[in-house]
Order: sequence, then structure tokens, then C-alpha cells
Amino acid sequence: MREHDDDSAPAGANGPDGPFCRPATYFLLDPASGRLRFTAAGRRVLGPRFARAGIDLRALKTLAQARAAAAEVAHRELRALASELKGRDPALDAAMAELPEWGD
Repeated sequence: MREHDDDSAPAGANGPDGPFCRPATYFLLDPASGRLRFTAAGRRVLGPRFARAGIDLRALKTLAQARAAAAEVAHRELRALASELKGRDPALDAAMAELPEWGD
């Protein structure tokens, strides 16, 4: 299985606890079968976020399913953020007024 995570920082830079240490691996992907499995770190970090969108990580079996679920989670989180920010700043309201979601 291959590990998938954010490779933006070099592995082990400044030691395991340094500012450039390798981020946690959230899922493993079996290249032969395409089967996806979330790691303990992935379940701990992503589980609550996905659950707020009504998505159970255990139901996601492929990378395509996980990507679609992540897109739904991001969409819901952005809508919630927009709802929270709406009306706080006239300049932001003016810039966002053209988006259908802003008018909801």
C-alpha cells in the first residue's frame, strides 16, 4: 500500500518534531485493488469533519469516493463560513453579492 499525505515538507527535516517534519498520513491506497483505508490519524482528524456533513469514513472505499466526499465537506464548510461572515463587512458583502450562495 502507498501512503498519501501532504509532501510539502521534506521527511524528517529538523528531526521528527521539527517545524518541517512530515505531516501525518491520513489514508493508505492499495495500488493493485484501488482500495482506500483511512489510518488512525485520518480517522481522528477527518472523521469529525466528514461526520458533520453526514459522511461516514468507513463507507469510502475508493480514492474517487473520498475525493467526492471531501468536495462535499469543503462545500458545506465554505457555506457555513459564508453564513457566519455575511453582514460583518460591507466590502466583503459587496464583493460576494454576485454569488448565489451569498444571497441565501
